Amino acid sequence: MNLPSAFVKRIQEQFADKADEFINALTNEPKTSIRFNRAKTSKVENNLIPWAKDAYFLEMRPSFTLDPLFHAGQYYVQEASSMLIEQVFNQYLKTDSAMRILDICSTRGERAHHEFDQ
Repeated sequence: MNLPSAFVKRIQEQFADKADEFINALTNEPKTSIRFNRAKTSKVENNLIPWAKDAYFLEMRPSFTLDPLFHAGQYYVQEASSMLIEQVFNQYLKTDSAMRILDICSTRGERAHHEFDQ
C-alpha cells in the first residue's frame, strides 16, 4: 500500500523517532489474532497476546472456513486491539469479584460474554 507522500512527510515531522514504525504498521499486513472459547477448549498456545487471556497471534492466516475447530466454536478471530477492553476493566474497575460482561457488539449469530478475574 502506498501512502500519500504528504501524509508520510507529516508523520515524519510530528513523530520523528517513531515514524518508521508507524508507517510500517500501516503498510504491512496485520497479524491475525484469535481468542479461545474457554467453554469449549482449554488449549493454550505460544505467541500469547500480553493484554488478553486466552488469546494469541497466529504465525500466518489460515483458511478459517476449512478449520473444523473454528466451526465448532473453539476459537474465534478477533483483532488484538479490540481485546484491550479486558485490560481497561482490570485496571480501572476495582472489584474483588469476577465480572461478567455482555458483548452486545458480537458478530451476527454469535452470543459472546467475557469473564475477567481480578
